[in-house]
Amino acid sequence: MDLTACRIIQEALTHVTRHGAGQGADVRLAYERTRLLISVTNDGTPTAPAAADGGFGLMGMRERAHSVGGDLRAGPRPGGGFEVTTALPLHSLAPEEPEAAA
Repeated sequence: MDLTACRIIQEALTHVTRHGAGQGADVRLAYERTRLLISVTNDGTPTAPAAADGGFGLMGMRERAHSVGGDLRAGPRPGGGFEVTTALPLHSLAPEEPEAAA
């Protein structure tokens, strides 16, 4: 899950700086009891929609989040800029192995 979170943050930073013309980006991590919440935002002025360049960044982030049982939302913010948010579970999806008999 750590690697998934890291890769989502990297790609989210690319998207918020590409789609929101602000001076930087804010990355927020919040731990709840069972999940990690990640928010990457840029509160700059809206930019023109990017031309379709065949990129798969948003789809890749969603697939990464879903692969560990999480979800992801991305898009323009109402006041301008761009936002990517995700919630990733803090538990493993791998089945637990039975303990070896002593």
